[in-house]
Amino acid sequence: MSSLTQLGITYGVGSTAVFAWVINFLAVDDYSRRVRNVATSGLVETVLESPDVLVSWTIPALQVGADYEQWATFYRWAAAGGQFAFAPCYPASPKIYNATLDDKAFMPKRAGWMRYSLDCTIRIVPDGAAPADVGEVMHAFWGLA
Repeated sequence: MSSLTQLGITYGVGSTAVFAWVINFLAVDDYSRRVRNVATSGLVETVLESPDVLVSWTIPALQVGADYEQWATFYRWAAAGGQFAFAPCYPASPKIYNATLDDKAFMPKRAGWMRYSLDCTIRIVPDGAAPADVGEVMHAFWGLA
């Protein structure tokens, strides 16, 4: 299996999960933190507060008895607001970002007998390890960084 298809997530007290066969990987800027201020003079000011980087992907085949339980355990922990380390090309790339889960629940879709598909979205924490832009995350995922 190519390391280009694997994501690594470290959460809790040293729990590491490696997830393979990721498709539809995408990193985008979330400009939802746009603040408008209207002064008493009528002047409208718009401030963009550090746009977050959202990363999403699909895992098309979670197997019951393997990845399914690993994802369910991770979601239970992360949905409570836990911050985790995210490696977009595990273990090939040295890029590791702190992130939080943007999804609110573990909602896999049936994909076959004992197989499920899962769409996941995370938010990169704007700290010292945050990427300069979404291109950095995409380069790390494809093994170019």
